[in-house]
Amino acid sequence: PKPQPRCSSFAAEDPAAMSDLLRIAAVAETYDVPPPAGFKPVVAFLCCFPPGGLLLDFALWVFDFGNDGYQMFAFAAHGDWAFAAICLGAMALSMYMVFVRGASEDDPLAAARQSLKRGLVTTGWRSVIFVEQVIEAPITGLVAPYAMLLNGSLTVLQACSALLGILLSAKALATGQICRKAGLRPEIVAVLMPRALSLAKAWQLLAFAGELALFAVASRVLHPAIAAAALLLGALANVWAEEDYESKVMVFKYSCMMPPFAMLGYHGNILGLPWVDSCKGP
Repeated sequence: PKPQPRCSSFAAEDPAAMSDLLRIAAVAETYDVPPPAGFKPVVAFLCCFPPGGLLLDFALWVFDFGNDGYQMFAFAAHGDWAFAAICLGAMALSMYMVFVRGASEDDPLAAARQSLKRGLVTTGWRSVIFVEQVIEAPITGLVAPYAMLLNGSLTVLQACSALLGILLSAKALATGQICRKAGLRPEIVAVLMPRALSLAKAWQLLAFAGELALFAVASRVLHPAIAAAALLLGALANVWAEEDYESKVMVFKYSCMMPPFAMLGYHGNILGLPWVDSCKGP
């Protein structure tokens, strides 16, 4: 596809270099291959609307973790020890996967700097984000807003924290879904199809925010088991499209382990690009 204008000085215009960029992007095992000369899809900050850049992503990653910590202490302060323990467990597991088990060879800041230096998201930073997308964002995004609704004495700050928690979790889930279904690396699609990618991100963000908010409200009005059963129906719908038994089991397992698949579907072809699992975990 022909590259479109982008609010960045790194927009691609050389057809030969664009061909090389597409070749690199289409191979999942070549995360750390440098981009063609003159291409830096990943920049520190994009001053446009919506703003972007890797430094902003890193700042939001840190802020999200801090917000989850604040929610955990808010639960503990009101005596909701079970919800505080769930948030603590999600945060501890995420940190274990990132720093101890070695999902990334570098610490998150070093991984982000390395990505900026190469001009493409490296395996290290992608692994950090992957942990957030499959562990922290789904758990805290589903549990924390519901727990806040149970508390009748929320302060304004705690209510704002709950709202931010939904939005940040929705952003992480939407980014992961785009990453898995865009077919190519999202930072490269941003050069090739910036408007289409922005619209897809906005749609996914609103959809996940609605799903998380609906789960919280349905759990409060009805029961968490009923809301969870609705997600289970989404997982079963994903299985319906598969033909052989092994594929059905695999898709059902993934849909249960990764709530985004149960929410918005395992199948699909965002932006009309070939489906490539370019954001697989470590």
